[in-house]
Amino acid sequence: MRLTSHHSPVQKLLLVGLTAAALLCALALALLRKHEPSPAPVGDVKKTAVFVPGPQTFLPGLHVLGALTPSVAYVLETSDGLILVDCGLRESHELLLQQMKFLQLDIADLKLILITHGHGDHYLGAMQLRELTGAKIHAGAGDSQILRDAGPREAVFSTFPMDQVPIEQTSVDVELSGNETIELGEAAIQVLATPGHTPGSVCYLVKWRGKTVLFSGDTIMTIEGDLGTYSTYLAPKFRGDARSYLQTLKDLQRLQAPDLVLPGHPQTQRQAVSARVPPEKWSGMLSRGIQQMEDLIARYETDGADFLDGTPREIAPGLLYLGDIQKMAVYCLTRGSSVVLFDAPGGEELVNFLTERLTRFHLELPMISAVVLTGTSPDLIDGLAGVVKATGARIIASESARADIQRLCPTAAVAPPDELPEPLAWLKLDHIPILGFGPDRSAWQLTLDNKRVLLSGLAPLRVPPESADAWNLSPIRPEDARRSSERLAAARPQIWLPSRPDHGQNANLYSDDWSETLRQSRMSFGLGYH
Repeated sequence: MRLTSHHSPVQKLLLVGLTAAALLCALALALLRKHEPSPAPVGDVKKTAVFVPGPQTFLPGLHVLGALTPSVAYVLETSDGLILVDCGLRESHELLLQQMKFLQLDIADLKLILITHGHGDHYLGAMQLRELTGAKIHAGAGDSQILRDAGPREAVFSTFPMDQVPIEQTSVDVELSGNETIELGEAAIQVLATPGHTPGSVCYLVKWRGKTVLFSGDTIMTIEGDLGTYSTYLAPKFRGDARSYLQTLKDLQRLQAPDLVLPGHPQTQRQAVSARVPPEKWSGMLSRGIQQMEDLIARYETDGADFLDGTPREIAPGLLYLGDIQKMAVYCLTRGSSVVLFDAPGGEELVNFLTERLTRFHLELPMISAVVLTGTSPDLIDGLAGVVKATGARIIASESARADIQRLCPTAAVAPPDELPEPLAWLKLDHIPILGFGPDRSAWQLTLDNKRVLLSGLAPLRVPPESADAWNLSPIRPEDARRSSERLAAARPQIWLPSRPDHGQNANLYSDDWSETLRQSRMSFGLGYH
């Protein structure tokens, strides 16, 4: 993955796969129906173990259900029945059955369903198969409750937009803690506990037809691309953990390199991918992941894991994130007995929200002496009148915003940032106009603890392109919006505090995080890729 970007290339690839899942399934079914059922050719594994987007056989009795999307599933044939490793989404049920038929596998012979981890694209089809066949579902103990409870959604789907996909409760017949051996017929599968991508991630290791095969799920989600470490860069509610992942990768590196690695998302758009992993490639792949996790842990230890996930916290000395109200983040800056609030979302609820949240930091509502506005759209200022009435706070905003503010708060004192009264002289703000989007918008930059902090309001924002219009974020004057983007690029913040944090993102920026954020924002706003 991109170590410094919220969305890795693998995640972006998966996102495309998720949105196109229905179309791909339909196409794959049509292609399968054109063929007489016959097993894929089996020969020298060195030649045949290249993933294709369809059903195939890597070794006698070892099959890939590669037409599922976005993840794939695997089947082992034994003398006592079939073992299925992962099973895709419930919506992929018919496609899974068609692929098994193509490979001349009888679904009635399914005995075991082995889940690698609790993300929906790997397990949501399990209950339908269990009801059809009586197969026993196995899953890691750390994810089993998520399966049984059918959520929360962020645990099942991570950051992917799957709001329309239902989640059903999934029974887990056997919870796995690691070091178990699962036996069926001649298959003896060793369970490896591999937490990190999720707490209950497991890998399955088996000797098969003279080869060592590792079903790695999303612990190693691709071979030629990135590991599944993206989840460790996300807020804790998404259940990734860098320290656990680091230990998992070290444990895997001590294993003898398997002959075949069968990951959760093997295909790439760029090249053919072989399941064969020579020892030097195995070691190098894991070493890169280990370095990633060590770097990330060091960053968390130095800067803090300051996720904007609704949990109040101090981001930098005197800079507080109070949490979210009506899906909008609330920030304030404190010095002595003075509190400066940034924006005023939340309507009539804001005063009570501030009263409760400030108390957690031994502060009080009357201490708010100023409100700095990043814009005048209703979702940023609909709580402003209540705060001004309760505190008498002065409003700091751009000159162009003054008329809108005085309509809302006729008696409020409004000051531009370069004409602050003596009690606020300590507040050093650099104003960055954000033009081209209609209502007045501003970003404010300050320096705290030798770090550049940017409070940017509603733009830029990492959103899918289809969300820009829904949130009234599309630029009215694209050329002005481009120039604003260039000014924001020059700001190079180390801490970024937007009004709508993306999935509880980390406030701390590293390496090319900011440039990648602006690139995604320009794409969302139709301003081009560069």
